[in-house]
Amino acid sequence: MRKMVLLLSVVFASSFAGAGEIENLKSFNLKNIDLQDLSQAEVPAVTSIKAEPVTVVEQDLEHKFKRVARELGNLRNDTVWLDNDLRRLESEARRIKNSNQHNPFFENDLRRMSYDINRYANDADRILRDVQRLVSIAKKSEKLHKIARDMEWDARDMYNDAQFQIENAARNLEWVVRSVKPEIIGYQARWYAYDINRYARDYSWGARDLYYAVRDLERKTQPDVLQGKKIAPVVEGFAYAAQAVYVWWQAHNAYEEYHSEDVSNNSDNTYNSPNNVPSYSQNNEFYNGSCPQQWHQRSIDIAVK
Repeated sequence: MRKMVLLLSVVFASSFAGAGEIENLKSFNLKNIDLQDLSQAEVPAVTSIKAEPVTVVEQDLEHKFKRVARELGNLRNDTVWLDNDLRRLESEARRIKNSNQHNPFFENDLRRMSYDINRYANDADRILRDVQRLVSIAKKSEKLHKIARDMEWDARDMYNDAQFQIENAARNLEWVVRSVKPEIIGYQARWYAYDINRYARDYSWGARDLYYAVRDLERKTQPDVLQGKKIAPVVEGFAYAAQAVYVWWQAHNAYEEYHSEDVSNNSDNTYNSPNNVPSYSQNNEFYNGSCPQQWHQRSIDIAVK
């Protein structure tokens, strides 16, 4: 009951207030407004704010970079132990060769390895095309440059592994398989080993092209500020190196000058007779080997005696 009474009182109060506002609006007339007062009224000045140039990176472009970087990282993780798997197959082929025992599962292992390397080569080509599209739409930004730098690390590792390890392991595997008799190693094993070697070369070439494309992407996304930061340590290093070479050259000239003066001062001490030969002692200035000509003359005099 109390709530109902309170609600009714609020409704009546609001209705009276609304009626008062309506009466005020009715009494309002445009003729009572003085236009001169309006023209003389002060209008606050609007200060113009200059917008600073900000490099805006679209969120969609950043997502594209991250997607390609994630795919490149996955391919890198899949091919980390590829050379070890190829060496394991090579050791198994050598065991079959030495023991002359057929392994029925060896051909299946070779076929699976051939399929995997072919898939890795196709993935490298697909990621290469994605990177080339990113190069065409890339912008200078610290975020994009950081992603491209991480991609460059993965691409460099893939290229080094493919060039120095995977190619050699696949080539050695083919040589070992071809050296075993077909009835022992399997008639299809040679063809699978040949495919593995060929796909390994394709993967190595794809990794090389991918590495160079990622390097172009890293250079294109590098901001001008970072370029100055990278150049400054190089210039500073060259300055320190030049200073060290200058100090070494000064020390070398001083040593040569001192040595030439020592030889010229001692050049007058000729020994025409055995009586003028100094005694053999450590206190003698000729003992330290600074004047080998005098020691040669002394040996001649001793031989004459």
